[in-house]
Amino acid sequence: MKKAKDVTRRSFLKSATAGITGLSIAGSGIKSTIAGTKNSLAWSSGDQVNPQISNNLVVCCHDPQMFKNEQDATVADTFHEQNEVVDTERVETNMDGMAVNLSGKDDPDEAWAAIFRKPEEKQWDEVKAAIKVNCIYTGIMSRIAIVGKVCKELIKLGVQPSNITIYDACDNAYGSGKYSPYVGNGLPENIIVSNSVKTGPHIPVGSSTLKCTDVLAVSSGNSVVYTNDILVNCSVNKGHGFTDKGGFTLSLKNHTGTMKFSCPSLQEMIDENKSEVILGGNPVRQQLCIVDSLWAARKGPFDPPSHLPARIIMGTFGPAVDIMVVRKIREELMRASHTESAIQTILSSFGISENDLQWKEIEAYDPTSVSRSRIKKSKNNFCMIINGRSKASEIFFQVPSQVSDIEISDLSGKLIRSMNNISLKGKISWDGLSRTGKQVKTGVYIVRVKGNGFTQSQRINVL
Repeated sequence: MKKAKDVTRRSFLKSATAGITGLSIAGSGIKSTIAGTKNSLAWSSGDQVNPQISNNLVVCCHDPQMFKNEQDATVADTFHEQNEVVDTERVETNMDGMAVNLSGKDDPDEAWAAIFRKPEEKQWDEVKAAIKVNCIYTGIMSRIAIVGKVCKELIKLGVQPSNITIYDACDNAYGSGKYSPYVGNGLPENIIVSNSVKTGPHIPVGSSTLKCTDVLAVSSGNSVVYTNDILVNCSVNKGHGFTDKGGFTLSLKNHTGTMKFSCPSLQEMIDENKSEVILGGNPVRQQLCIVDSLWAARKGPFDPPSHLPARIIMGTFGPAVDIMVVRKIREELMRASHTESAIQTILSSFGISENDLQWKEIEAYDPTSVSRSRIKKSKNNFCMIINGRSKASEIFFQVPSQVSDIEISDLSGKLIRSMNNISLKGKISWDGLSRTGKQVKTGVYIVRVKGNGFTQSQRINVL
């Protein structure tokens, strides 16, 4: 890696201390509470972020081919250089595989739909989403391929691009060398990169009252309105000189740029991450935590990358993600050291132990693979052999004997071909023809097999 460039350390801004007379702590809508309410946090031990996904599950994908050229990656020490050397398609495919493994679904579209949830009273085009990044040092920020993939999946669900905001209220996400030049060029058009820094209402956080960015909360009279339905925490892998909070900057520390705008105490950091604005709401606002560990820094926050782990980590619960990254990557791989007492305080404060945590490391994801990793194996699993056996144009399906229907559709959901009343010994082939007898175009298609009490899906590439 190149040597660290001269960086003037930012002075952390102190939060304002003035309070307000009435606050909303409701998941949706506005309610008033008694002024100065303390120690009322949105999250308590045992709460589940997503009823379909274990809080304790953390998925890691290791794939050096997420770099176009590994040698170039070792000397890429600016945000632009790093984005240039990342293979976006490979990253996006691997993130599909991570979503599949995290959710337990067989199809990436179904997996992302299980991860991201909206309030019942809203349509998807009314949903607002925010992606928290870390912009304290442009030599190591969450790369465009990862942030862009999150945006694309939200948009596929129906979220309007103009309702998606990338923010870091401690350090501006907007500007040259940061995220704004990539809108329409790696990031979807019309998404918002916030230039709002250190503004917004005061809200109760544990025993403190802290200021929150207006990206997530605004004042309305004597109340607070929480303005986002989905929050994605997209951090990077680096250390931190403030060892009293563990000596690392991952998901939990990332919210310094959401609330206090300075380095909080360990308890304040924990309380921030239990607060209404983070883990409040119905469904819970923070629905996904990602650690971009393509590059990583043993030290930080102003040190350049020191390692090239070529990994992305994903989970629904920030404390589980952080502790697993510390143990499995920062300590085992990077030989970094941390403050053990802080780690144990984080675990106990969230009511978990290390034995509860589940680390699942997967290889590069191939949507056509017959051997890709799944959380749960099912006796009803089916597989496909692409371009195999007797005819290069045929796709062979190995299916359970109780399958009654197979449907093939394109990514928009349009039905391309259906095969019913299957009577065979576990195999069927598709000749690549549509319902009208025309050869389908090359591309990605969704195959769904249906049977007695089950439906399963898988993507295939038609070459």
